Amino acid sequence: MKLLFSSCLLFLVSITLTQEKKYSMDEYLDSLGLEFNPPKFLKIQGSTDCYDDDKILKQVLSCQINRFEINNQESRVYLQVVSYLSYNVPGDPLNFDKTKILDPDPLIHKLKTDLKSAYGEINSEKFNQLVERYNNQQIKKLFNADMAINYKIKLPKNESSPVDYTNVDVFMMRKDGRPAIIISILYSDRAKPFIKMNKKHINQSFKYKESLYVSDCRQMGIL
Repeated sequence: MKLLFSSCLLFLVSITLTQEKKYSMDEYLDSLGLEFNPPKFLKIQGSTDCYDDDKILKQVLSCQINRFEINNQESRVYLQVVSYLSYNVPGDPLNFDKTKILDPDPLIHKLKTDLKSAYGEINSEKFNQLVERYNNQQIKKLFNADMAINYKIKLPKNESSPVDYTNVDVFMMRKDGRPAIIISILYSDRAKPFIKMNKKHINQSFKYKESLYVSDCRQMGIL
């Protein structure tokens, strides 16, 4: 069983809305109650990346579109605005196996499932080493969210790949009544110093606004 996301991927949705209804990306994000201020070193590359051949990345990333890159750094960054989350059995979308749910919260279930795919069963000490929790003051000040969490996974070396991506960091946050945000950074050991120094700026690309005007969303056909 996998946790499936019905995701509005940022630039795909903004392009669609702009073409079909003449709304800008800023108007779309504003209707969702989101501010978007990515660091200037993030550059959109635009390709679709699927990781079906890698057991861990298939679970953590699956398929992603609109890749961001950083000049002179071996890294890939994916930004997701996730409008809906559900538990699902592949091939049978109406049913799910409750025995495979690791946590009733879909985001925490993703966190635990991702870590399990990389490390198997882990104890609380290992879990706490891999997971960074933000305190309530940080959550409010940095993201204006209700929950924010970051975790990291060390990947085995891939001798067949031209770039040996050996690390993936995942940041997730949410606010009640708004879409969740998932930011994934895939990078090599050579890019590790840069990512370590700048990860906080990447994770702060999004911030929730105080107010969400439902009437604006309905007018744009989003709700």
